[in-house]
Amino acid sequence: MKIAIIIPAHNEEQFIKLTLDSLAQQTFKAAQIVVVDDNSTDATYDIACSYSTLLPIKVVKTSSSAQNIPGSKVINAFNYGLSQIDIENFDIICKYDSDLIFPDHYLKDVVTRFRESETTGMTAGHCTID
Repeated sequence: MKIAIIIPAHNEEQFIKLTLDSLAQQTFKAAQIVVVDDNSTDATYDIACSYSTLLPIKVVKTSSSAQNIPGSKVINAFNYGLSQIDIENFDIICKYDSDLIFPDHYLKDVVTRFRESETTGMTAGHCTID
């Protein structure tokens, strides 16, 4: 199964490295990772770009409105990231926060759950936030 991961991020320089390190260490590798830097004013974009030799990563910028409507900034950033991939080429599309740390087997467990049942439409697991 091919996995695409979309990570909306805004001013996450403190955490994005931990997230991307944990994705680089997965036993089952993602086919594509898109980090959507949503108007960050810190080093989030540069840190994410530095993973281009370790991960199949694409880092894009977008500028959402400064108006904070709960959830809308993340949804808009996710949708922008989704527009950057050919969804027909992937079996699973994941949306992850930019401050999560995944256990090494996380993506393998996600794939296992989808393989167990053709009716599975969504799955989740346990990860940590530093």
